[in-house]
Amino acid sequence: MPSRKAEPTNRQCDGLTKYALNQPAGSDVKILLWLLLLPLMVTFVAFAIANRHLVTLSLDPTPLSIEAPLFGLVYAGIFAGLVTGGLIAWMRAGRVRRRLREEQRAVRRLEGELRKAKDAAETATKSATRAAAVPSPGEATDIVKAA
Repeated sequence: MPSRKAEPTNRQCDGLTKYALNQPAGSDVKILLWLLLLPLMVTFVAFAIANRHLVTLSLDPTPLSIEAPLFGLVYAGIFAGLVTGGLIAWMRAGRVRRRLREEQRAVRRLEGELRKAKDAAETATKSATRAAAVPSPGEATDIVKAA
């Protein structure tokens, strides 16, 4: 990955500026990611510590009930929502992927036709050049009589 290089200047830079200017371009994204994810992780851990007590989840009218820590049920619900949303997005993108495959097939077919047309044009050009360069037998006798 190419890195950004600081242009030489006559002024002094502080250590942080030198550090930032010599880092690869993706490192800014990593720093931002950590700045956003760190508070989120701390919040999740604090929520889990504060909600360790067991709760009963009963699925009425069935006799099925689950006893688990509250944070576990909340995290399971979040995870189930993420998985469901991902599957729905993946299935909806199937139409786009199918259309992309069809377009790629059409491009390959058209490239093949173009290649065939170029080959035919080159062959025709070569044969026309060859025919113009070599006189026919009748033309050869006319050239000799004229000389």
